[in-house]
Amino acid sequence: MTIRTNILYPFARSEPNRAVHVREALKGHQYQCFGCSAPMVARQGLIRQWHFAHKPPFDRCADPDKALHDTATALIVQSFSDALERRGEYHLGCPCEECERPVSGNAAVPGASVEAEKTIVPGTRSDLVVNRPGRGPVVIEVVVTHDVEPEARESYEESGIPVLKVRPTWDTLVQLESAVNTDDTLNIPRIVCATCRGAAKRKRRQEEKDRRRVDSMLKRLNERRQSTVTKLPFRPWTHDKFQQPMFSHIRRRVYTNAIILTELGFTQAKNKPWLFLFRLPGGGAVFANFGATEVVPIWEDPAALIHWKLDGHSEEMEAAVVEGVLARCRAAGADVRVSFFNLVFDQQDGPVETNPTGSVDRRVLNKLLAQADRTFPETDN
Repeated sequence: MTIRTNILYPFARSEPNRAVHVREALKGHQYQCFGCSAPMVARQGLIRQWHFAHKPPFDRCADPDKALHDTATALIVQSFSDALERRGEYHLGCPCEECERPVSGNAAVPGASVEAEKTIVPGTRSDLVVNRPGRGPVVIEVVVTHDVEPEARESYEESGIPVLKVRPTWDTLVQLESAVNTDDTLNIPRIVCATCRGAAKRKRRQEEKDRRRVDSMLKRLNERRQSTVTKLPFRPWTHDKFQQPMFSHIRRRVYTNAIILTELGFTQAKNKPWLFLFRLPGGGAVFANFGATEVVPIWEDPAALIHWKLDGHSEEMEAAVVEGVLARCRAAGADVRVSFFNLVFDQQDGPVETNPTGSVDRRVLNKLLAQADRTFPETDN
């Protein structure tokens, strides 16, 4: 054990076994060390920080870790008992799991008590046990040199009794005069402070409001209107935007997807036949691009690349709109995707199972293919 000689003891023991802070020390009174019971004297000078020191010939404590442990234990018992006597408050708590601010409650209620060195689970002597009327006990373990023994931890976990593990330092001892707050616990469920609960409730309300708004914006996608041979849904095209030809089997897959999208409410752009858009009420649009990209050519993936322009919408609304479009298009049988950089907007986990061919009128598809062959005879078929 390394003996530390530079400790500025903030507390000492006075009769009858009370922890006294150096700011409250009186001349002529007897004080002892909590660790070794040697006499201590209050140093209340003008230069150094006020502290207790061992009275000569004792220049150090034989066991400063024990002194810290016993001081913390005595301080909790004393402060809790004082709060009960004066009908004050003594709080026990741990941090909010959302914001990490302390969440605590007054444990010094009528009928409560605190006991030191009490056995509450078999084979384990707890440092402190706080008894709360009608709510069951809480154990406080003061940890200085080593954590709770594995056997004791197992016993606590089996019992289900809440355990607060306090790790005091000489600088933080004074905090124990009013509360025990720790982030090291056993058998304590997830705790969220009132502020975070309120924020979560507001967030849920906003999400529900956004969901209803998105449903309204995408309502047209729920009302598929079947195309007919007499009225083709778009103008056929045979090349992607890089002027690379689409062979017949690729055109068949692309047109099938495009038919589904137009039946859901997408319209074809005038100057870019491979680009389809779904205009949103209130502004903005979602695009379905069959023009391919430099990285993924159309013959490797004929699915529509979804991108969007949603100015004025929050990130949450943007995500909800895009996710809603993807889900509705896939549910109708269309192959749609987002770029590698926008995968965060695609909640699909694993392969997407769609059936474009089985979702369209073959007569409409065949007429589009035939019209493309007549209009663009130079295309390789």
